[in-house]
Amino acid sequence: MANVKPYKQSVPRTLYVGIDFNVDPISSIIFAKTESGLHAIDEIILPNSNTEELSRAIMERYSANHIIAFPDPAGRQRRTSASGKTDIIILQDYGMVVKAPRAHPPVKDRINSVNRMLCDADGNRRLLVDPCCKRTIEMFQKFQYKSGTSLPDKNSGFDHVADACGYAVHGLFAIKRPGPEVTGPQVFTHM
Repeated sequence: MANVKPYKQSVPRTLYVGIDFNVDPISSIIFAKTESGLHAIDEIILPNSNTEELSRAIMERYSANHIIAFPDPAGRQRRTSASGKTDIIILQDYGMVVKAPRAHPPVKDRINSVNRMLCDADGNRRLLVDPCCKRTIEMFQKFQYKSGTSLPDKNSGFDHVADACGYAVHGLFAIKRPGPEVTGPQVFTHM
């Protein structure tokens, strides 16, 4: 895969983490911003785990860093297993800045954002992956659509890693949809 390249710079102060909340596995990909895009420098994927354990693992590795998390927007829901805390609050309790939209962006928008970063129409590769991110690399090589559909195959076992990647990439580099064309004079009223 042409996007697999070792990350040779020093780890920057600010890191960006895509997170998909799930019990098995809970998945996160840690990114450094580059001049042109993102470089996945690490992944933390924990089987049979929870947000508390994932947050602890991230902060154990990156306690000296400023962490900006792009989690699954479903993390706003309260969990009875977390003393009524949401997944978002747990991340914030560990000192992470959380950037989560109120609703999920369309799956196709996340996939298109990631694909454009992997290789755009001009051949630019703006999403790189360090070789240490073995599950992320495997996901890029094997994750595909269900046969005859435009829906990702959620039975492949790669959907949680793909979602974690997609939340961060879409959060930072979303493809902007063109707005409606405006013609004629505009009237604005105050209510």
